Amino acid sequence: MAKRNRAVLRKRAREILTAVVMLFALLSHPATTMAQPRASLGLEPGAYPVGFRLFAEQDHSRSVAANKGTATYPRPIRVYVWYRAVAAGTPMPFGRYAVLADEDVWPAEMSDGARDVLRFSRGPLARSLEPSAFEALLKRPMRAAENASPAPGRFPLIAIGQGLYYESPIAFAALAEFLAGRG
Repeated sequence: MAKRNRAVLRKRAREILTAVVMLFALLSHPATTMAQPRASLGLEPGAYPVGFRLFAEQDHSRSVAANKGTATYPRPIRVYVWYRAVAAGTPMPFGRYAVLADEDVWPAEMSDGARDVLRFSRGPLARSLEPSAFEALLKRPMRAAENASPAPGRFPLIAIGQGLYYESPIAFAALAEFLAGRG
C-alpha cells in the first residue's frame, strides 16, 4: 500500500510540474506582461462580464475510507463554475484560485497526512517561480468576479472533468474565464 501511495504522489507531482511549466510559459510570454492591463494571462476579455462560484457539496452515496480504513466520510465534491455575469464586479486575483485549489485537497483527517504533500499552490507552483514573481502572480487580477449575479438567458455549458488530484482548477481558470466572457 505504501508503494502505491508513493507512486500516486509521484504521478501527481509530475502532473503538477507539467501544469506549472505550462503556466510559467504562458506568463513569461510577451503578450502577458503587465503593460497590457486588458489581457488576463494573455487572453483578451470577451464581450461579457464573467462570474465565478464554487459549489462545495458532499456525496453521501459514496464514502471515503480514511485513517487506514478506521473511518469513513461522505465523498467531497467541489464544482467550479464560470459563467456570463450581469455586470462586472471586482476581479478575483489569481491568488484566490490558488487558495481554492489548496482547499481541494481532502481534509487531513481524510487524507491520512498527505494533505500538505498534495497542496498545489505553495508547493510546485511556488517553487517554479522566484518569490517576487510568485507574489506578483498571486496578486494579478483575473477576469471573474466571485459570486457575481449570473446573466439571464440560456448559454452553452462546457464541462471540464478534472477528477480528484488530477488537475488543479488553476490550470483551467484562464480558459474558463475566456469562454465565459464570450457567453
